[in-house]
Amino acid sequence: MYKPRISVVIPVYNGENYMKEAIDSALNQTYENVEVLVVDDGSVDGTKEIMDAYGDRIIGLHKKNGGVATALNMGIAHMSGEYFAWLSHDDLMKPDACEIYVRHLQGEEKETLVYGNYDILDKEGRVYNWTNFEALYTPEVMEMSVYPVILGCVNGCALLVHRSHFDRVGYFNEELKITQDNEMWFRIFRDSKIKFCGETVSSKRYHPQQDSQTKDIYPDEDAFVFACLRQLNLVECACFGGNVLSFFRKMKARVSPEKHPLTTKFCGEMICKAQNGSLYSELTAEELTKMLMAAEQKNDVLEKENIRLQGKVRELYMKF
Repeated sequence: MYKPRISVVIPVYNGENYMKEAIDSALNQTYENVEVLVVDDGSVDGTKEIMDAYGDRIIGLHKKNGGVATALNMGIAHMSGEYFAWLSHDDLMKPDACEIYVRHLQGEEKETLVYGNYDILDKEGRVYNWTNFEALYTPEVMEMSVYPVILGCVNGCALLVHRSHFDRVGYFNEELKITQDNEMWFRIFRDSKIKFCGETVSSKRYHPQQDSQTKDIYPDEDAFVFACLRQLNLVECACFGGNVLSFFRKMKARVSPEKHPLTTKFCGEMICKAQNGSLYSELTAEELTKMLMAAEQKNDVLEKENIRLQGKVRELYMKF
């Protein structure tokens, strides 16, 4: 059985409240080939003392405060494992998380991304909710390029990444303070082989000290989604949504006009262009053919007609 080393990287800043639980959950994996790296991002509480108590059971790293992305990048630079797993200092890994990841890697390409469900804890560590993405989306959607990232299905602490992806797309963007995780997953997931395992691999904790509870995250979140949508080409949109019009309608319905003005406006503009067919005027015949195939699968008459009217693929259209 394939048993690669997994490096669990725990970035921490002033984490004396929950970090011991996180470290213990990483050390107590049923899978044996695991190393745990704890990166102290300039903490000023008792973080260092807690780390020191573990001795050589962990790899302890210390740096000046620079944000979670800088701490993650330091951990990646020092890890010896073939695979990277992120664990926030206030979250937990299920005891068999690494075992689940490796089991689902069997028979897959080694670069395959494996991610799963997670449950949600309150500040006292009690489970009060959980994800069940397979009940919301089809297996095809859950393993379709960046679509799971845009839908919010990918949690960094429920994901296994082969280290070659960092060579391919680079490290975490240290300029981002809120969306550095999803921005990285967008780069990594795009055009990658993906495996959704469907099992619960971690626990995400919500508590009053988190950035998501103390800061206004919506401007950064809006800018991230807007940037992602602008990067997608129309063929990707057609494949994700069945057709371009449907894709942008779904995206617009997922966001709030008040909290996500950039995304809402952009989706509205793309919906108008999809309805009048002007989106397709600069596409190549090959791209139009792919979009026709996607529209045909959904039997979308309007989409097919808008593409046909461009005149570039009139002969190809007759095949459909």
